[in-house]
Amino acid sequence: MHEIMNATYELLDELDKSDIIKNILFYKDKIKHNKKLINLIEKGKKNIDDKYLIMDIKRKLYLNNDYKKYIDNYNKLFYIIMNINNYYKRLLNNRNCSR
Repeated sequence: MHEIMNATYELLDELDKSDIIKNILFYKDKIKHNKKLINLIEKGKKNIDDKYLIMDIKRKLYLNNDYKKYIDNYNKLFYIIMNINNYYKRLLNNRNCSR
């Protein structure tokens, strides 16, 4: 189990250095400084029950290239993490694995 923990920390270190993380942080910073995007995001949070308004807000957000790139990188990271979690689940559910 100690080897798995060490490998996990190495994986996290490499992931921190990856282009995906760098892109997420870069585009997140750009979004934080864009008042128009922040206002749209805040408006969406306040009106979560209005499906037509939410669809319109999402459409407007996706017209912004920085937002689109942020979400694309976020989705890539999500699937990488999901694959890692599935791998660990298979590995740790294996009865032959020493604990």
